[in-house]
Amino acid sequence: MAKKITDYTRDTIGKLFEGGDGVCCYHTPEAMAVWAYEARKYNYRSICTSSPYVKEYRKLLEGTDIKIVGIAGYPYGDMSSDCKFTEIAKVIDEGCESFDMVVNMSYLKSGYYDLFRKEVFEAVEYARKLRPDVEIKMLVEMVLCNDEQLEVAARTVKESGADFIKTQTGWFPIGASLAQLKRIREIVGLDYPIKACGQITESIQGLAACLDAGVADIIGGIPVRIIEDLEFYQEYLKKQGRS
Repeated sequence: MAKKITDYTRDTIGKLFEGGDGVCCYHTPEAMAVWAYEARKYNYRSICTSSPYVKEYRKLLEGTDIKIVGIAGYPYGDMSSDCKFTEIAKVIDEGCESFDMVVNMSYLKSGYYDLFRKEVFEAVEYARKLRPDVEIKMLVEMVLCNDEQLEVAARTVKESGADFIKTQTGWFPIGASLAQLKRIREIVGLDYPIKACGQITESIQGLAACLDAGVADIIGGIPVRIIEDLEFYQEYLKKQGRS
């Protein structure tokens, strides 16, 4: 049964989050130290980073169960498959237990669905040969998709054997809507994991709505404010008779 916001405590909610380390920013030693400190303090599920910084995070997070997640194809997915495969091989070689790959949005938007499916399936097959137990998330910039493209993407990702479908990179000011997330859930079914990211999950109210709707299994982003607000928000819901 899907959890609600009221089912979590400050000690447990961190495992809902795949903390972004600022893959859109500069990785200075000071910045990485802060992101690692937050990941430890709030007990994140994982932290997502670029390939050159995987080993440093492994040192900073040594002794924890926090996963290191690599990336491939950021930010637009609009490069050759061989380039993405090189990135996948690199992050796996560096020791990532998981990676997020941006699908080729140009193929999807152009209606080149055969090419789109070919790349997704080949990427999953390639990664599994390198590390059978690697966790694979395929990232679709859902805010750019019409209904047909959303359905093709969701069905393709699930059928490929990837472990998650992810809703956005974070490079667009807005992300997938709750309606889109609900549609994804209808397509992939109740048991297929969704990594929800973006504007809708950046407030505790938005996160609560996603959890209530059963459309978010893990959350991408930097959750410090949400975690800090959790107990206040739960008390507010209780007073409103909504807990």
